[in-house]
Amino acid sequence: DFNKTNINVLDAGCGDGQMAKILKPVACHLVGIDVSNEMVEKSKELDIYDSLLNIDICEFLKKSKKGFDLIILSDVLCYFGDLSEVLSLIKTRLNEGGKIIFSLEKYNKKDFILKPSLRFGHNKDYITNLLKDNGYNNISLKEAFLRKERKKDINGYIISAFA
Repeated sequence: DFNKTNINVLDAGCGDGQMAKILKPVACHLVGIDVSNEMVEKSKELDIYDSLLNIDICEFLKKSKKGFDLIILSDVLCYFGDLSEVLSLIKTRLNEGGKIIFSLEKYNKKDFILKPSLRFGHNKDYITNLLKDNGYNNISLKEAFLRKERKKDINGYIISAFA
């Protein structure tokens, strides 16, 4: 369990900032990043984040020297096929005992596939093995309903792991 408060939190791929409402009560410092300037501008309207940046996730993780206790990627990593680089970079920004939480769309065959929606589906063994290979521990992978798309349920995983 991760019941810490007063922590440094990164909302990576923050979109319009809706996660900030959930994250701010536990954060002493809440950073939001998104590759879309339009989304960053929408997030600014909420006036919740301590810092908001229009930047690519990998670029931010490479440049930043800040450590985070919690990194959230909600509906973000489905835009990445190979997760090797981003999960490795996230590990470098997590403080000791820090936690990553992210969602991915489900795929049951090979490691990952680009779906007609232009989002990737990922295999649970691929995800678990990649996290282990990058030194994460206490890995939890739970099946979940993620959203509706064209009147169809999109199922996937909510994954968490500790640094």
